[in-house]
Amino acid sequence: MEMGSSADRASLPLLETVLRRGEPELRVAAAHAIGMIGPTRTELPMLVEALNDPAPSVRDAVAQALDQQLGAAAHERH
Repeated sequence: MEMGSSADRASLPLLETVLRRGEPELRVAAAHAIGMIGPTRTELPMLVEALNDPAPSVRDAVAQALDQQLGAAAHERH
């Protein structure tokens, strides 16, 4: 999935749909792409919800996306 590498925030709604409904491999790719783009406050509740995904690989990818966001936010404060 190349959407994350383009950092196009316009892709976020599609990625959110994939994260909610796609196959596990697609949900993982969507979570990584969201993390690379940088989720906005709009996507954060959906990511937190996805931490309960039945697939461990999806939960791991979502946790990484959230870590990227939290790390970027902390870096911006310093």
